[in-house]
Amino acid sequence: TLVTHSDLTVCLDADISNITKYAMRDYKSYDDAHHFFYINRFPVFRGYTFNFINRHNYWTYLQDNLDAGEIVYITCENKGETWWSMKKPSCKGIHYHLKDAGYEGIAIHQDSSHQYKEILENPNGVLPGLIEGTSKLCKKYRIKKLQYLITSPTLETGWSCGLQGEEHTFTKTFGLFPGNPRKHYTVHSIRQAVRRARAVKDHYIYINQKDKAPR
Repeated sequence: TLVTHSDLTVCLDADISNITKYAMRDYKSYDDAHHFFYINRFPVFRGYTFNFINRHNYWTYLQDNLDAGEIVYITCENKGETWWSMKKPSCKGIHYHLKDAGYEGIAIHQDSSHQYKEILENPNGVLPGLIEGTSKLCKKYRIKKLQYLITSPTLETGWSCGLQGEEHTFTKTFGLFPGNPRKHYTVHSIRQAVRRARAVKDHYIYINQKDKAPR
């Protein structure tokens, strides 16, 4: 309604696509001159490594990276309702198993977001101190040093953490999309989830689907 009745429409998005352009134009006349689009021609895969992993080895890769001293950002499709199923990775499940294995980290999802307001409101001001172990919030969050952060994609669009050039930041990303409830993923939706950690170059992606190789 706002777009239809507006005198001027300006669309700003890091990953705006033709689908978005067509959808916005459908709200008004296709030839309406009062549409302005800023398109960031960000090279989706240039300079980044995407390693596709499966249900049988994602846990091994995750532990190996943590043991090697990597600071891991994990984004899960689901928050999870139970902790004991590792076949369908979730925020709660992975967090429980990592804590049980002796790793230190935080899981932010719709049930726990109220506990971590400081991170959600100022991630790049808070996370370096947590990773270094110098932040006063370490005691509040009951960690010595942040080794991993788990989030669900329900976070506000545009939320990001881990600045490029920051000494204490994330070094690896795990994007875990079990497809339950099944969703239709696109390059843009997956990239938006995994690229919340801005400084990371190496991404591990798990997408559960019937075909052997993800498309």
